[in-house]
Amino acid sequence: MRRKRFRVHNGSPQWLEEVMARAPLREAPFNFSVAVSASGIEIPQSDTGDIFLAATALVFELTMVTSDAQLLDCAWLKTLANS
Repeated sequence: MRRKRFRVHNGSPQWLEEVMARAPLREAPFNFSVAVSASGIEIPQSDTGDIFLAATALVFELTMVTSDAQLLDCAWLKTLANS
């Protein structure tokens, strides 16, 4: 929203509350298990954000949607290409 990649018509805080109330979403918090998992992840030329996202996907058994070729090449990470 900040980078203007998509538009929210009625203001972002209100829109987010409405979406969260309607959609079957669950939170995947950064916790101790994610931190431990992140400490064992090595990805060439990765940044800390990529590592935390990958660790979160692993801990919560989620599919990570990404266009990052390095993450898509990780056989240990369940991914879906965002093209």
